[in-house]
Parts: sequence; structure tokens; C-alpha cells
Amino acid sequence: MLSALTYPFLLSLLFIWTLGESVQLESGKKDFADRSWILDWEPPEDIKNKFLYYVSGFDYDNKPVLIMEWGKWDFQGVAEKGGMEFDNATIILDQLIDRIQAGYFAKNDTDVFPPEKEIVVIVDFGGLKLRQIRSPPTFKLMLDRMAKMGTTYKCIAYGFIVNGKKSTYYNCVTLVSSLLG
Repeated sequence: MLSALTYPFLLSLLFIWTLGESVQLESGKKDFADRSWILDWEPPEDIKNKFLYYVSGFDYDNKPVLIMEWGKWDFQGVAEKGGMEFDNATIILDQLIDRIQAGYFAKNDTDVFPPEKEIVVIVDFGGLKLRQIRSPPTFKLMLDRMAKMGTTYKCIAYGFIVNGKKSTYYNCVTLVSSLLG
């Protein structure tokens, strides 16, 4: 049996890209094919708090250190509620991915052009609940959005997982090895 902390990590390893999505915002229909608006979109405070991520500083090479508190992300709450909250959650997660790929978090150093796009990632599994994975709408949201993280791997210089159990890493390696042959 896999640890509850293993699932979000496994979901982030998948390379699934959902194309042609549209979501309804207060300002009207936005098509994900034109993503120019997403970098500067300002999410509602409640969604920011449910899907918290932030830059905590910079490493010795001036790469931004991005903290993602996955264990506290409320996938189940927004997936089961649906509606505008679900749409906004989808957008904030896509915004995170687009910001990573665009080098949004990098320092604007006048000596370096273009800005360095690599980041350092710290994923915090603290507070993760297995109950989120049991719900089909929640699992689909997690699968769709977290799988997109695979498109950002080229932008991640290195990273750490904190507040995860030892068995999480072992289970991930075992499962991925068995899937790859």
C-alpha cells in the first residue's frame, strides 16, 4: 500500500497536458490558448490561501526559492464545491506553472539578460490528508493540475520535499520503476 504522501508526488510526475480548456471569470470567458492574461491575474484571497505558494528568498546563485505548501492545498474543498471557486483554483494552479516557465520569480538583474528561469523548489507535504485523494472530483483536479507540473521540470534547478515520510520517496521510486519497466 502506498503512503498518502506518495500520491501528490506521483501526480506531479505525470506529463499530461489538458488542451483547449476554457474557464469562466468575472471578467468573462477566457481561453487558455491565449494565456497572456494569466501571469498578472489576481486571484481572490480565499483561493490564494487555499493554494499557497511564495518565494522565500534566493539561493547563492540568485535562483528564487519557491515554497509550495502542497500538504495544505485544499483540492477537495474546491473540487466538490465546483463553480467559480473551482475555476479560480484551476487558474491559480495554471498561473503558478506559467509563472515558473516564464521566469516570473527571478530577480530582475540588469547584468543578466534574459533573466534566469531556473528556480529552487521546496514542496511541503505537512498537513496532507489522504481524504483528498479518495474523492473522484478531487483526484481528477489533482491529476489534471499537478500533472502539468511536469512541464516545469526543465525550469527547476533542484528541490526538496519536506514534512514527508521516508516511505514516500521509496514508494514513488518503486512505483515509477515498475511503470517504466
